Amino acid sequence: MHFHPTFVPHLLVFSFILFLMGLYGFLTRRSALVNFICLEVMINAGNLALAAFSYQYQLLSGVLLIFTLIGIAAVEAVVGLGLIWLLHHKTRVNPFSPS
Repeated sequence: MHFHPTFVPHLLVFSFILFLMGLYGFLTRRSALVNFICLEVMINAGNLALAAFSYQYQLLSGVLLIFTLIGIAAVEAVVGLGLIWLLHHKTRVNPFSPS
């Protein structure tokens, strides 16, 4: 599949905007769940930039790295949500509320 030459810069700008949105949400929200969602948005923005560069240079290793990073992000989400659940179970404090 062949894309227009301006395809990669547009993807990089979109990736940068996604990363900034995730960073803004992570820094301004106090809810643990929203922070995890914003962190996942930032990770996916990095994956999108990596995919754009991989397409530009026609490298399969970039795609394999993306699959590895998606797996790591999934494990991070499971461990993080498990820790939040454990905090809630031990202290009966709702970590999902912004207070």
